[in-house]
Amino acid sequence: PAVYFTLANAYLQTGDIETARTHLATARKYAKKPEEKEIVENLSVLLEARAKSAFAPRPGEKLVRTEGMAVAVECGNDVQKLQFRNFEGSLITVDLPATAAVEIIHQGTGHLQLQCGPVTPFRAVIEYGLASAVRQGSVGVLRSLQF
Repeated sequence: PAVYFTLANAYLQTGDIETARTHLATARKYAKKPEEKEIVENLSVLLEARAKSAFAPRPGEKLVRTEGMAVAVECGNDVQKLQFRNFEGSLITVDLPATAAVEIIHQGTGHLQLQCGPVTPFRAVIEYGLASAVRQGSVGVLRSLQF
């Protein structure tokens, strides 16, 4: 199942939801161990949340990865945005979809709460899908947050 899981994840990262679903279904068919089934189910939840999101991925979506510090959450007009200062010194803003649509990778103790306004800065690596020319005030949509 690992090969099909990896293919499903790769297609999800490039915005090809339907092909990702196909490979995930095959991975599910071959997953026998409880930990394999859990990994497949977790990816399935992420995939479906992204597919239903107001910020659903588009086929061919390109991901950008950057490291830095999360500094604030901007809220308004039914849209939340994460403000992030990368280590090059640039302040970037990314759209925040529903939590279930973001891959959260956390190592260590503690938990994350993103509420409107300034946040206690924390070091993170983010990946975001580049914004279309239509969206204003954001470089893209948060897809992954590692802290």
